Amino acid sequence: MNEQIIARSGQPNARRNSLNLTQLPLIGRMLRHPWLMGSLQVVSVSILVLAIGLGIFSEDRKDGLTVLLFWGIFWPLLTCVLTPTVGPAFCAICPHGAMGKWLQRFGLKKRFPKALRGAWISFSLIFFGYWVIAFAAPGLLSASTQATAWYFLLFTLFAAGCFFFFADMAYCKHICPLGRVLASHGKAGGLSIRTEQSDCSRCTTFECATACHYHLSPFRFEERNNMDNCTLCLDCVQACDSAELHWMRPGKSLGQPIKRADPHDYWVIILILAIAGVGIQFLHGLQHTGLRDSLPWNIAGAWLHQTLQISTETWRLSGLLALLLAIAITVPLAALGYRSAAKRVQQSPRALALDLAYALAPMAILGLIPHAVTMFASKYGPGLVNESAALLGLAWHVGPFAERGDTWLKVVGLLPWLGILWSLQLSWQRTAFWATGSSGTQRLAVWALACMPIWLYSSVMLGKIAAFILLAMPHMHH
Repeated sequence: MNEQIIARSGQPNARRNSLNLTQLPLIGRMLRHPWLMGSLQVVSVSILVLAIGLGIFSEDRKDGLTVLLFWGIFWPLLTCVLTPTVGPAFCAICPHGAMGKWLQRFGLKKRFPKALRGAWISFSLIFFGYWVIAFAAPGLLSASTQATAWYFLLFTLFAAGCFFFFADMAYCKHICPLGRVLASHGKAGGLSIRTEQSDCSRCTTFECATACHYHLSPFRFEERNNMDNCTLCLDCVQACDSAELHWMRPGKSLGQPIKRADPHDYWVIILILAIAGVGIQFLHGLQHTGLRDSLPWNIAGAWLHQTLQISTETWRLSGLLALLLAIAITVPLAALGYRSAAKRVQQSPRALALDLAYALAPMAILGLIPHAVTMFASKYGPGLVNESAALLGLAWHVGPFAERGDTWLKVVGLLPWLGILWSLQLSWQRTAFWATGSSGTQRLAVWALACMPIWLYSSVMLGKIAAFILLAMPHMHH
C-alpha cells in the first residue's frame, strides 16, 4: 500500500499512550530506509567474524577480545538489557539472522518438520549447551579465546546449514538457543509493530506479510496483542507505509489479553525463572553467605566429588545439583499454584497457566541484569576497551568502570525487586480475565495462588538477605 495511503482520521484508544516512531521527522525516515538495519547487521556480522578469527588464529588467552565480546557483550549484556526494555531487538541485528536472510535467497527452502516445531529443540540447546555447562563447569566455555571461538563457530556453521536447508527462518523460530527465550520474554519490551487497520482492510497485496522473512502476518499483531516470533527487523515497516513502529510503556501489552499464545511460552518462562532466577540465586546468592557449607547441593556435591573422584578444578557438581534442585522445586510449585487457581474459577488449568505465566516474564529477565551489569562494569567493559586499543596499536588503559559496593551498582541490584513488584502487578491485572464476576476475595485467592512462582523467588531472595545479615562471611561479595 505504498502508492496510496488512506488518510488517518484518528487513532484507536489503544494507541493514545504510544509513540509512533515512524512518524517522527528524522527517526521515521531512518527506520523506513533499509540502510539502517543493513548497516547494523553488517557491523554485527563483522564483529562475529572478527571475534571468531582472533580467537582461532591468535595466541590463546584467558581474557582476550574474543572472550570479552561473546561473554561480556553479545551473550549477557545485550540480551538481558534490551529484552525487558525494547523487546527482542537483539534478534534484529543478530549476525546469525542477518546471515540467514542472505542464505535463504538461494537455499533449498525445505519446510521445517511440523513434529519438531516449537521450543524444545531451542530450549534443549541452551539448557545442555550452555546452562548445564555454566552450572557444572563454570569458566569452561570462557576459559580461553580458542574455546570460545570454536564454540561460537560451531553454532554459526550449524545455523548456516539450517538457514540454507529450511525456509521461513526456521532456525530463528525453532532452533536458535536464544530465539524462543527472547520471543517469550520480549513481550515485556516497549517496541511493537502496528498497522493501520483502515488501510489493511482495503489491502489486496499484503506487502508487510510478503516482506517478512519469518512468514508472519504483521497486520494481525495489534488485533491479537501478540507479535509471535517477530524480531523487530523492520522489513515490514520498510515494505509498507501502513506498518509502523510504536513505542509504549514496557510491559503494557502483558496487562492485556494475548490471543493465539504459543503454548511453549509457558515452559520457556517457567524454566528460565527456575534456572536464571531461582538457580542463579542458589549458586551466586546463598553460596556467598554463611550458609554455604550447610547448603544441600554443596554437601551432596562434595560427597559425589569424593566418591567419583572427579577433580574440582574444572567440574563443580554442586552447581549442577543446585540447577536441578531449582527446576525440581519451581516447576511443580508453579503447576500446583496454577492448577489450584484454575480450580477456584473452574477453568482449564493449561489455558490459565499459559495466560498468567506471561506476568512472570519481567521478574525472570530483570533478575539477570544486576549480575550482567556488574560483570560488564568491573571486568568485561574495561577489558574490551583495553583489548580494542591494543588491537589498534593505541596506548590506552582504563581501570574498572565500577567497584563492588558503588552506590549505582547497589541501585542496579534493586532491579530484581522491581521485577518482583512488576510481576505481582501484572499477575493481578491478568487475573481479571479469569475472575470475571467473582468477588474480590475470590480474585485475591486466584491471584495469590497464581503468584506461587513469585513467592518462591521472593523467599529465596529474602533468605539470601537474611543470611547476609545474620551469617555474613568475610571476604565474600554481597
